[in-house]
Amino acid sequence: MSSDAPRFYNDSKAIYLLPADSEEGRRLNAQYLAIQHSVGGKVVFPPVPLADGDAVLDCATGTGAWTLDLAVLIPPTVSIASVDVSPHLFPKVPPPNVKFEQHSVLSLPAEWSGRFTLVHQSLLAFALRTEEWQKDLQELYRVTKPGGWVQLCEVSWPDMVPNDELPFSRYLRGIHYKLAEMRGLDVYCGRNLEQRTKDAGFQNVEATMSRIPMGKQAGDGPQNSTYSGFSYFTGAMREHALAHGLTPSPEVYDAATAGLLEEWNSTPNTHISFFWVWGQRPL
Repeated sequence: MSSDAPRFYNDSKAIYLLPADSEEGRRLNAQYLAIQHSVGGKVVFPPVPLADGDAVLDCATGTGAWTLDLAVLIPPTVSIASVDVSPHLFPKVPPPNVKFEQHSVLSLPAEWSGRFTLVHQSLLAFALRTEEWQKDLQELYRVTKPGGWVQLCEVSWPDMVPNDELPFSRYLRGIHYKLAEMRGLDVYCGRNLEQRTKDAGFQNVEATMSRIPMGKQAGDGPQNSTYSGFSYFTGAMREHALAHGLTPSPEVYDAATAGLLEEWNSTPNTHISFFWVWGQRPL
C-alpha cells in the first residue's frame, strides 16, 4: 500500500530521483544484499591486492554497505575514504580505518589526485545527467593511483524483465523514462559504462552483468530484490509521477503498481540487471 507521507530529499532542486531518509537506507541495504548475492558475494573484481599503506575510495557510498564489507576483508592499515553528496545515511560508528565525508563525485578534493589504489562507485544512474558521466569518470581517473583500479556498478533498465511486453510494466517504465528525460538522466548508463570507462583512459577494462531476481518465483531470501525494486515504484517514483502530472490520479497509479507486482509474480525469469565494470589506470 502506498503512503502519501512526504519523504526526505537531500535537495529538492537536485536531479537525484531518490530520497535520503531511513526508509531509503533500508531499501539500499536490501538492494546491496541482492546485488552481492548475484555475484557470489564478490566485493572486489579487479586483481588488486590491498596492502599496508594503500588507500581505497568508495564514491556514492550511501549507507556505506560496500565500505563496511570491504573493511573486514583488508588489513586495518588500509584506509578507506567513503564519500556521498548526502551524509544522512552514513553509519554512526564506522571502523577506525574508515572516514565518511560529504563530497560530490564531480568535484573530489584536489589533494586526492593519484591517491587511491582502488576506487569504487555504484548506482548513480538516478543522480548524474548524461553529460556529467564524462566528468565523473575523469574525476575517478584523476584520484586513482597510477597502476590502481576503478570498479563501477550500474543498473540497466532496458534489460529489465518483464520489459514493455506487459501493460503495467510498460506503463510504469514509461513514467520512469519520462522522469529520466526530464532530469537529463541516461537510462542506458549500465550499457554505456564499459565504453565510458575506456574513454576516460582506463586500460585492461572488463565487464560482467548480473541479474537480480524479483517476484514470488525468486523465492525467499536476500537474493530476491522485489522489495528494493518495487519500493522505488511505490515510493519515490510515485511522488515524482504525481508531482509532475505523469499519471491521472493516485488511484490510477496505485492500481498500476498492484498490476506490476502481479506481472512480476507471474512472469518467469523476472529480474533487473546490473553491469559491473573495472579498469586500470596506466602506470
